[in-house]
Amino acid sequence: MMANLLAPSITIPTRITSNGGTLIDNIFTNSIFPDKSSGNLVVSISDHLSSFLIVPMEDKKLNAQKKVQYKRDTKNFSREDFILDYLNIDWDSELEIGKSDVNHSTEKFFSNMTTLIDKHMPVKKLSAKEHKQKMQPWITPVIIAKINKKNKFCIKSS
Repeated sequence: MMANLLAPSITIPTRITSNGGTLIDNIFTNSIFPDKSSGNLVVSISDHLSSFLIVPMEDKKLNAQKKVQYKRDTKNFSREDFILDYLNIDWDSELEIGKSDVNHSTEKFFSNMTTLIDKHMPVKKLSAKEHKQKMQPWITPVIIAKINKKNKFCIKSS
């Protein structure tokens, strides 16, 4: 399940006997909700516990309009140019190793790498289409192609 990016929500035994407990009922999800609640309901009728997962509802249309999302633009990324620019940096002088301050050197390293990454893969605002796709990740490019094909058939038959 984890190979398909599905994570278990229930991690405690769902069947308890005098010999121990086993996890036999699962709830898997492909989304990580920070404020989700999951667990088992203890009922004295059986040694088998009912599992639950509570995911708070959110108005996706309202949140979609409020949030501006960004991504790295890798369309024109050249690995060779990136590596050449990386190799052209004089790391000994940039990291100021003589100061013997690991925090300063780390900060300088990350600053240089951020500048380099921003140069080769700039941050860009998601278009409305890209944002909509992010809000509906189950609609893959293959599904979109099939929807378009279906629509063409419907137009021809009208």
